[in-house]
Amino acid sequence: MALLINTHSKMTLAPKINLSEVNLESLFSLINDWNSFINFLQAVKLLSASETCECGREMKMKPANIDDRYTWMCGNDNCKATLSIRKGSVFYGSELSINDTVQFIYLWTFEMASNKYIGKDIRALSDRLDIVCDWRIFFRDVCMRHFLCHPQVIGGDGCSVEIDESLVSHKEDDTELEFWVLGGYEQATKSGFLVIMPTKDTDTLLQLIQRFVRPGTTVIFDCWPAYYEQGTEGFDYLRDSHKYNFVDETTGASTTSTEITWHETKKWNKLDCWPNRQIIDSLAEFMWRQKFAKNLLITIIHQIAEMYPV
Repeated sequence: MALLINTHSKMTLAPKINLSEVNLESLFSLINDWNSFINFLQAVKLLSASETCECGREMKMKPANIDDRYTWMCGNDNCKATLSIRKGSVFYGSELSINDTVQFIYLWTFEMASNKYIGKDIRALSDRLDIVCDWRIFFRDVCMRHFLCHPQVIGGDGCSVEIDESLVSHKEDDTELEFWVLGGYEQATKSGFLVIMPTKDTDTLLQLIQRFVRPGTTVIFDCWPAYYEQGTEGFDYLRDSHKYNFVDETTGASTTSTEITWHETKKWNKLDCWPNRQIIDSLAEFMWRQKFAKNLLITIIHQIAEMYPV
């Protein structure tokens, strides 16, 4: 049964949908019932469920002759101010329609958003590779944000951990910020970490390894020579006192596995339309997919909602 949007002070309940069971057919069905679709987006906190006008009065969601089909309108007859239902959400400022964006979230989640096929599923993207790239970068930023906010301690006796570093660019308030990120991944447990490096030097590298990689671990990295040039005392201390084993990735020392390893993600297309994006993006997405494999759609929606609280 379709649920109508409540234009009064309280919204109706959104349709009960098990995100773990959503497929393209059920998603299209939901999108075709726009009232239920908007209620659903409000329930998962991708759209605001209420707004207050600058005059202090509560706003109501009203039908409108625009692409979003609805707008917020002030309940004060002397004001009648309007506000986009996208305000403050991940949809705000996007050239894509709300329904196309949700379809893209689904397609990216289940690795169906390649340049070759995305235009067939979302007509608006058939010749807009720039939008495709921007959204794919955004999703990888969501993945990276999770690991930066929730770093894990990994490794231990007899374990191998692969690490890598990358210079990451991030735009905030029209300012381009750059910072180094160190990533680590343990194939055996499919767990990893991403942390910002305050400075790119040997002391910082070893401090972060000691903080996020347990003693007794074989640490595999292809950039040791650059750090050895700054001195080997710190490496010798961790090797002798904490039983760390430092191995050059290029020697082929990484553990073999029938499954894809973190090292192999470097062969991934970093972003075929943005070749200058750093490898850490791919690593973040890879670790994210490993960690949340059973609840990908639920997780990406909740994490986007956390980034854009409405």
